[in-house]
Amino acid sequence: MSYLPFVRLGLRLCRGGGPAGLVRLVLQAAAVAFGAFVLLATLAAPGVAERQDGRIGNREPVLATSAGTAGCLKLRTVEDSIGSRPLRRVAVWNTTAQSPRPPGMLAWPAAGEIVVSPALAELIGDDARAAARFPQRVVGLVDAAGLVAPDELLAYVGVPAAEADRAGGTQCVERIGTQIRHRGASWTGAVEEVLRPAVLVPVGMAVFVFVPLGIFLAASARLSAATRERRLAALRLLGADARQTQVVNAVETGAVAAVGAAIGIAGWLSARGGTEQVSLGHLRWFADDLALSPLTVALTAVGLPLFAVAVATGAFARLRGNPLHTFRNAASRRPALLRIAPITCGVALLAGAAALPATRAFWALLAFAAGLVLTAVGLPLATPLLVQTMWQRLNLRPGLPPALRIAGRRALASDGAAARLVATVGVTLFAAGIGLGAAEHVRLAESLATPSAPTQLKLTLDGAVNPTALDALRATPGIRGASQYVYASAELAAEKRADVMIASCADVRGLFDGAEACVPERVYRLHINSPDFAGEPQLPAGTTLRLTPAAETNCPAARTVVAPADKLELTPKLYADRPYQLLITTAATCTAAQTTTVLLHNEPPVLERARQILATQAPASNVQGFLGTTQGLGGATVTVIIGALMAITLLLCLAALVVVAVDRLIERRRLTAALRIVGVPRRTEAAADMAEVALPLAISAALAMAATAGAVHVAIEITGVTTRRFGEILLIQVGLTATAVVLLTAVVYVGTLLRTSSEDLRRE
Repeated sequence: MSYLPFVRLGLRLCRGGGPAGLVRLVLQAAAVAFGAFVLLATLAAPGVAERQDGRIGNREPVLATSAGTAGCLKLRTVEDSIGSRPLRRVAVWNTTAQSPRPPGMLAWPAAGEIVVSPALAELIGDDARAAARFPQRVVGLVDAAGLVAPDELLAYVGVPAAEADRAGGTQCVERIGTQIRHRGASWTGAVEEVLRPAVLVPVGMAVFVFVPLGIFLAASARLSAATRERRLAALRLLGADARQTQVVNAVETGAVAAVGAAIGIAGWLSARGGTEQVSLGHLRWFADDLALSPLTVALTAVGLPLFAVAVATGAFARLRGNPLHTFRNAASRRPALLRIAPITCGVALLAGAAALPATRAFWALLAFAAGLVLTAVGLPLATPLLVQTMWQRLNLRPGLPPALRIAGRRALASDGAAARLVATVGVTLFAAGIGLGAAEHVRLAESLATPSAPTQLKLTLDGAVNPTALDALRATPGIRGASQYVYASAELAAEKRADVMIASCADVRGLFDGAEACVPERVYRLHINSPDFAGEPQLPAGTTLRLTPAAETNCPAARTVVAPADKLELTPKLYADRPYQLLITTAATCTAAQTTTVLLHNEPPVLERARQILATQAPASNVQGFLGTTQGLGGATVTVIIGALMAITLLLCLAALVVVAVDRLIERRRLTAALRIVGVPRRTEAAADMAEVALPLAISAALAMAATAGAVHVAIEITGVTTRRFGEILLIQVGLTATAVVLLTAVVYVGTLLRTSSEDLRRE
């Protein structure tokens, strides 16, 4: 038998049904469109990180394993910042026309020239700090192929070979581009192999997006469930078999869902181009980073309607056996006990994660992530079972108030719309609790790992800088000292060693107080007055030491030194990196510059001036120290990402709440008609409506809070990061529950204002 007439009937039913049917049509199409938009945006997120990592790898230099030829291409990358924005400065020298280049750049800059990103070029024109850092001539721009994001501050700086080689420690570049991918995360701890985007993104999507999205789409697919069930039952009574009835149902649901999916996909494709101006924390991206494969888009276009059809088919499966079921208003079938399987497995995984020892942190975190996902999936599945059990128990009690009796009878005979409504709220509460807990954990972990801003700063540079730069640093107010020195390890008897500093007296005075008696070309025993080195053994006079200075100095390559009687008591101006026991002072003609150290007050103008001097006069020197900026994701950005995921969850669950609430308002005419026939007061009707939702809401909220408490406790056990703000998380969940109660009360109140028509009374 041909199913074409039933396909046509399903299409006709899409646009039929009067005003209520039109509302359902618009709601379902809008719901699927919104779901498609959110799903595509979520699926595109991992591709952003992957493509950005790919561009980072494509521009990374691969260093030669051998010494290479004289005058070979050399690069040095310096991580800097302008204000709070990270800046990547790449010093380059010994370039030729044949030298390999990173993507996005037509030619290397010569000495005194720079090639910059468009964002940095704009900043140089607008910000005096950026202009002072880069006085060189801009000869080119880096295009998108060589940038991580549109707002990246990147500069390739051409420097003279003699100046760059002074910094030392740079190998020849063999080629540009590596398959090694880099993505820093300053907030990760000892388990960073698990806490990485490849794991965090899928877990976050599952908890914050996919589960709420599934609930939202399922709610939209079951709009006007009672009316549609009666209509399908009527088809069965008119002679259509079960399969033909399901064809009508599938076509009616699938056609509306397909239109909604097409609208959502078109909206995403048109909105994607404008996302380059959007940011999450300091994260930005190109529009092409959000590109999805045609297969992904096609699967979304097909998968969402199929999901809606599957939900609708399962919801009305009972009509296959007995089309008269809906007219007898018999009690609905009890939800299967298998519904508790996901949440049971999730709780078991969370308990197992907490029980694993610290040495199995990797597996504990994996079990924790899987437990979170299963718990999030299990909450909306277990809630209807618990709700129906509650109503069955209440209905067995004698003397139950009329409102509760009506609510219980109605709930047991309904299609479970109230249970779906509160399940949506439960998932929202759980996702909000997990998100708040994760944000608090990130904040605490980063605060433990990041030192507080000191009042005095110590900047360290590898190798030497030119004397002009040193003089400029020393002349800057707020800079306490700028010194260059060499560390050498000296051999003593019985396989013992001593720490030796080789520096000029001026450089020693820049690092320590108490060096006024220092004389050039002398040897001194040292005692460093520092709590860090209390109890360190002193070097006795007359001790013979053999030392080999580093290759970066033109001081004697090897010397045998006898510790003299002369001794200096030195106090570090900030702190000493080693408990130096011997000092060899040099003449002015001897360059001792394995390390350059700058001591300064932690004041923005002082730090900015020091950065300007180093960027302009020592651009190839790698600066290390507390600069007040975060490289990588950073706790603030992770918190923003968590907030964005929570916002998506709230939007999805709020949309599902609106869809189900409107559906209940439409169905309420039929539900209240019989009550008004027998004279039930409107106050009792409203109380019954409220009880039908409020009591299940309390169960769902309690279940979500218990799941949140367990998950946070397990996270504390695994990571060892304890929070005292857990009570605040529960209070926020209580506040969200109260908000849901207020919204539902408003819906109930609006329902009491609806008039029951004579047609409603006639049908009942």
